[in-house]
Amino acid sequence: MDLQGFCYTAHEGFEGRNQEYGAYVLRRKYTRIVTFVLIAVIISSSLIFSYPIIKRLIEKNNEEKIAKTNPEDEIQEALLELPPEEPKEEQKKAEVVIEVPPPPEVDQTKFTVIEIKEEKVDKPIVENKEIEEKETAVSTETKEGEASPEKPEEVIKVEKPGENKEAGTGEDENKTFQEFEVAQNAEYEGGINAFRKELQKKISYPSLAKRKETQGNVVVQFTIDRDGSLTDIKVLRDIGDGCGDEAVKALKQMSTRWAPAKNAQGKPVKVRKSIPVSFKLDK
Repeated sequence: MDLQGFCYTAHEGFEGRNQEYGAYVLRRKYTRIVTFVLIAVIISSSLIFSYPIIKRLIEKNNEEKIAKTNPEDEIQEALLELPPEEPKEEQKKAEVVIEVPPPPEVDQTKFTVIEIKEEKVDKPIVENKEIEEKETAVSTETKEGEASPEKPEEVIKVEKPGENKEAGTGEDENKTFQEFEVAQNAEYEGGINAFRKELQKKISYPSLAKRKETQGNVVVQFTIDRDGSLTDIKVLRDIGDGCGDEAVKALKQMSTRWAPAKNAQGKPVKVRKSIPVSFKLDK
């Protein structure tokens, strides 16, 4: 007895009865349910048996792709995909220039160093008492027929040290002169170029001035003392952002002493000097 015949036979028992009964519905849908179950079993069995074959095919395909792929090509492709680097702004080079003006010309006729030399006196030195006695012994009367007495020998008076009041210059030792007021200007060991190089080594461009691109000339003034040291260092003109302070700091670090300036008598004196310090940034 086939399935279709069984299904139709099942209707025979429900003729003239209520066909909404549960058993009747199940028998009526039996063919459809069995068909669905058979299809599901076939599909599931196919997937289970075909899985190893599909897996081997996928692995083989991947191996072929890996073998055909060149690693260098992938690296080049990756490099091409990277965004180009933005060009970095070149850092501006900082430069500090020391400009030392030439010393003013000094009138040599006005400032001449006087050298005092001891002169030998050939004539005998006569004390003041002997001069007074000779002066009193000579008569000032003139008599007729008599020859006038001979003039006394010329006497040179020598004053004791400290009695000559006109010998001193009267200059204040603590006075500070300008460069054009001295007979001999102050000199740095090795010359003014050596001073410029040494000062440039000690000056650094302030970081704040770099960021704000501050440029210009700073004028610094200092006094060269009688012993050659630098004193009274100050800024006459500043451009700000630490440039003036940096110039003063560098001058205070200078260890080499100057040969002091001299007056007309050849004595060391204080002299005031000013120099411009140029702060520049290369563009």
